[in-house]
Amino acid sequence: MSKKQLKALEAKEALEESIEDNPAVAERQKILDDKKAAREKLIEERQKAIADKKAAAAEKRQKMLDEREAKKNGTVIEKESTEDQNKTTTPDSDKDKTTENGNVEKKLTPEETRQKAIDDRNKKIEERKKALEEKKKKLAADKEAAKKAKEEKTETEKKE
Repeated sequence: MSKKQLKALEAKEALEESIEDNPAVAERQKILDDKKAAREKLIEERQKAIADKKAAAAEKRQKMLDEREAKKNGTVIEKESTEDQNKTTTPDSDKDKTTENGNVEKKLTPEETRQKAIDDRNKKIEERKKALEEKKKKLAADKEAAKKAKEEKTETEKKE
């Protein structure tokens, strides 16, 4: 062995002996080891989650490619298995929605939705117009009041 290797080995042995002799150092080392193990476990879980996400994305991509290929060929492929259908179905699909008030709200057709959006937009525009008119009236009234106050001030100055 070389001199460097011997020195490194002696230093390592000295460190181990000091750890064995001093219980406080041993406790600190145990705590550090526990933290390190927890950190490694967390990293491993994250890596596993990332790998799972990648696998799911690859599977989804492959399904889409298969569906496209089948569509090109004109063959029919079952889109989702029964497990996937159970996951993707929602309770409000093609059913009436219940609002917070307990009222039942039916699903609107695209035309009704579009018309409702137009009506809402027109209503907002009308409200803005009214607010602008009120603001203009208020400004005009303020101008008149300022003008009258100025005239009264000039009249009082003239009298003096």
